[in-house]
Amino acid sequence: MDGGIEAARAWVLEHLKTALADPSSVKVVNYKSELQTLIQQTARDRSFVEYNLVERTGPDHEPMFTVEAVYGGKVIGFGSGTNRKDAEQLAAKMAYEKAIDN
Repeated sequence: MDGGIEAARAWVLEHLKTALADPSSVKVVNYKSELQTLIQQTARDRSFVEYNLVERTGPDHEPMFTVEAVYGGKVIGFGSGTNRKDAEQLAAKMAYEKAIDN
C-alpha cells in the first residue's frame, strides 16, 4: 500500500498470473456440497446439514451475517460474511476441515 498504485498492481499481477493465464487452474470449492457429500458417504442415514442464521449485524448497506452449520443437533461449524451465502460456505468449510482432520 505504501508503494503506490503501480507497486500494488505489480504485486497483484505477480501473485495472480497463473490464474490470469489459465482461469481453469483456479479451483473453486463449494464447501456446502463437499460437506454434504462427505456426510452422506459416512452416515447411515440421509440427514442434511442445516444452516441457521445466528446473527445479522451492521447497517443495511454493510451487513455482516453469522451462520452456524448444524448436523445431528450439534453445531459443527461457524462462518461470518457480508452475505448469508458466504457465511454458510465458511461455516461448511470449517466443518469440512474439522471432519477431514479427524
